[in-house]
Amino acid sequence: MNEIGLKREYMKNRFLDEFGFHNPLLFRKNGEMKMAKPQRKMRKVEDNIVKFEKPGDAVEGKLIARETGANFGNEVYKLEDDNDKTYAVFGTTILSTRMAGIAIGKWLRIEFTGTTKNSNPKLNDIKQFDVSIEE
Repeated sequence: MNEIGLKREYMKNRFLDEFGFHNPLLFRKNGEMKMAKPQRKMRKVEDNIVKFEKPGDAVEGKLIARETGANFGNEVYKLEDDNDKTYAVFGTTILSTRMAGIAIGKWLRIEFTGTTKNSNPKLNDIKQFDVSIEE
């Protein structure tokens, strides 16, 4: 057995002594003993992103956060309903204008009322929103 083989055997025996013979976290990769990353129990995160598709679509809840979104710097509004379910609403220019003066913690309703034609035919239609807050 050459020097590399002896080193591998030494490492293998060291791992076996240290972690036990049947340790499921040990595996052999490229002829060397390696430690596997521990497996964690995971659950899928639900992305409760509100997508306003037809007039009348609405979401209601307490405004809990206002964040800058990754796309084009638009804001993302986080709402929480009575059942502690959180929703994310991506802002548009119209929606951001209407949401500008609303404080965190206020109960509000965002309703999609329809679209209007954009003056630039190359751009999408402009989504219109009504925002109501609790008095």
